[in-house]
Amino acid sequence: MSSFEIEKYYPLLVETARDFILVHDLNGKIFYINTFGLKLSGYEKKEVIGQDVKIFLAPEALKDLNERRAKRTAGIHDDFRYESKILTKNGEMVPVEVNSSVIMEKGSPVGILIVARDTSKRKEIEEALVRSERELQKRNKALSMINSIANVMHESLDLDIVLNNAVFSMMEYVRSPLVAIYLYDEENDILRLAHSHGFSETLVNKAKVLPLTNSLNSLVLKDKRIISVEEISTSTLIMDEIKRELRNNNFKSITVLPLVYHDEKLGTMNLIFKDPYTMNQLEETALMSIGKTVGLAIANAKHLKRIKDEIAQRIKLEEEKQKIQEQLLQAQKMEAIGRLAGGIAHDFNNLLTAISSYSDMIYSSLDPDDENIPYIKEIRKSTDRAASLTRQLLAFGRKQILTQKPLNLNDMIAGLGTMLKRIIGENILLETNLDPNLETMRGDLSQIEQVIMNLVLNAKDSIAEYGTITIETDNEHIDINNLNSKGLAKPGDFVVLKVRDTGSGIDDEILPYIFEPFFTTKSENEGTGLGLSVAFGIVKQHDGWINVSSKKGSGTEFKIYFPAARTSEMDIDEGKEHPATEKITGKGEKILVVEDEEIIRSLIDRVLSANGYCVTLSSTIAKAIELFENSQEEYDLVLSDVVLPDGNGIKLVEKIKSIKPDIPVILSSGYSEKQTQGIESIGVNYRFLPKPYKPSQLLEIVYSALKAE
Repeated sequence: MSSFEIEKYYPLLVETARDFILVHDLNGKIFYINTFGLKLSGYEKKEVIGQDVKIFLAPEALKDLNERRAKRTAGIHDDFRYESKILTKNGEMVPVEVNSSVIMEKGSPVGILIVARDTSKRKEIEEALVRSERELQKRNKALSMINSIANVMHESLDLDIVLNNAVFSMMEYVRSPLVAIYLYDEENDILRLAHSHGFSETLVNKAKVLPLTNSLNSLVLKDKRIISVEEISTSTLIMDEIKRELRNNNFKSITVLPLVYHDEKLGTMNLIFKDPYTMNQLEETALMSIGKTVGLAIANAKHLKRIKDEIAQRIKLEEEKQKIQEQLLQAQKMEAIGRLAGGIAHDFNNLLTAISSYSDMIYSSLDPDDENIPYIKEIRKSTDRAASLTRQLLAFGRKQILTQKPLNLNDMIAGLGTMLKRIIGENILLETNLDPNLETMRGDLSQIEQVIMNLVLNAKDSIAEYGTITIETDNEHIDINNLNSKGLAKPGDFVVLKVRDTGSGIDDEILPYIFEPFFTTKSENEGTGLGLSVAFGIVKQHDGWINVSSKKGSGTEFKIYFPAARTSEMDIDEGKEHPATEKITGKGEKILVVEDEEIIRSLIDRVLSANGYCVTLSSTIAKAIELFENSQEEYDLVLSDVVLPDGNGIKLVEKIKSIKPDIPVILSSGYSEKQTQGIESIGVNYRFLPKPYKPSQLLEIVYSALKAE
C-alpha cells in the first residue's frame, strides 16, 4: 500500500482514535471534534461546532490558555504538552494529558490541533499508589516508633526513668503538648499522677488524683481501650475543675490509652491537644501497642522496685538485728565488767575499813604534838581517796546502796547551777531549757548529782576554747512501737535529761567504748576514765539508760532516761533521822557480830569492846544462829555482813527476827547486788552501815540503833 493510499485512512484513524481530538482556529472557534471527544465531553456535534474552545476548559485553565495564545501571537509556534482537565457537559472534570500543535498553511498558522488523552484511570492508579505509599510510610513510622519506644522502655528498670522516657517518646510521636501518666493505686482504688510534661502547677495540683468512678480514665482502664474526646469542655467524664483549667489554656481534645500488662491494670496515659486529634485504625492499633509496651516496662520496673524494697527491708531488719545483738553484747560486756569492778571494790572496802579504822585508832591514841601524826594523816587521806575510787567502781557496777526518794530534776539542776558555772569557766556558756511540767522521779540525790556533774565535766573537756553546754529536761512516753529508735529501751513514762555540747565530738570507732571503766582519750594525769562509766552505772541502777549521739567536729548529746515516779511511790516514808548523841559509849549491851573477814571481825571486836559493849563473834550464818538460839535473851543487837560464805546475811536476820522480832539489826556491806534485794523484808528496825567505815561511824550507828530500841 502506497503512502497515498495510507493517507486516505487518516480521517478514519482520527475518528476512531481513543483520544479527544479537536481543531479550532486561532480565535478558539471549534470547527472539528472527533467521535471520542464527543463521547468524553457528553456533547453532540452540533452543540460543539462553531463554539469557543473555552466550553471545555475549567476556570483555572483559562489563564494557561491565554498565556499560550500570547506566545503564538508573538510568533512562538512551539508545540505544548501539559496536563489539564476537560469540563464535560454535565459539569464533571475529566483529567487529561494535552498535546497542542499549530496547524500551518503556506507558512502561516491557521489553527490549533488539540489531542487530549483521558488520564482518569492512570490518575486513580497513581493516587492509589500514593495512598498506598503513604499508608506504608505510616505503618513503617508506627512500627519504627513502637520499636523505638520499646528500646527506650527497656533501657532502664528504674520506674522514674521509665515514666520519663515514655512521656517524652509519646510527645515526639503524637506531637502532644501535654502528656501525663497515671498509675493505679490498688490499695486505695484510685489513679495517681506519676509523671507529666507541660502541666502547669495549678493543673498538677488539681489532677493529682483521679477517681475510678464515672471518669474518662476509669472507663479506659476498665475496658482496656483507647478513648478520644474531641471537645473537652462538653465531656461529662472529666472533672469540672480540670476542664476549666484546660479550657482556660485553649486545650480542646484528649486521648487516653490504657497501660496494661496481661490482666494487670497499671494505669493510663493522657494525651492532650489544642486541636481535635483523630485516629485511623492503624494509629489506634499503634497506640494500643505502645500502651502495652509502656505497660510491660512499668510492670518490670514496679516488680524490680518491689524486689529492691524487699531486699532493703531485709537489709534493714538484718542491720537492726545486728545493732540489737551489738547492744546486747555491749550490755553483757558492761555487766561483766561491772561485776568484776564491784567484786574488786568489795574486797578493797574490807581492806580499807581496816586501814581507815586502825589509822583512826592510832591517831586518837597519839599526843597532839607526836611526830607521827603527819604520817597518820597522810594514811587517812590516802584511805579516803581509795574509798572514793571504790565508790566510783561500785557506782559503775550498780552495786551501791541507793537512798531513793522523790526528786525533781529541775530543782536539782537549778541548785547545781552556780557550782557548774564555776567548774566550766567563763569561756563556756551554760544554758538550761527545763520543762516546767516535768514529772517527778525516784532517785538518790547525791548519785544523780554525780551523773550531772560527770556529764558536764565531760562536755567541758570536749570544748577547746569557747562553746556552749546545754542542759534540758523533758517528759517522754515510749510505747512498744518505737522501742528500736530508743536504744536499749523499755516502754513507759520517763523523765529525760539531756546534756549537749558544741565540742569536738566523738569518733565513731571510739563511741562504743566510752562507758568502759578507765577508758579515756585524755593524756596521763588528766583523768581516771571513770566519769562516764560511773554515770552509766548510776543510771542503770536507777532502771534507766543513756543514748549518745555525736559527730566528729559537731558536738555530742547525752540523753538519759529515768523512769517517772508512779503515784504510789510518792508518799513512801524515807525513815527518820536519829539525832547524834553526845556520848556514844556502851553500857554493857550484848552484840552478836557476824563477819567472815577476820580483819574486820577483829576490828569490830576491838572498837566495840573498848567502848563498853560485850561482843560475841561469828564468821558464819550457821554458827550465828546456834549462838542466838542458845542465848537469845542475852543479845541486844545483831551486826551482820550481808555477804557471808554460807549464805545471805539478810536471810540470817530474817531467821533471828522470827525468834526475836523486836531486836535491832545493823547490816553492813561494801556493795548491794542480789544479796541485798529483799532487805525491806526485815522491817523498819534496821540500820545499814556501808563499807569502808571509821570507828566513830560504827559507834554512832550502834548507839543510834540501841537508843531507838
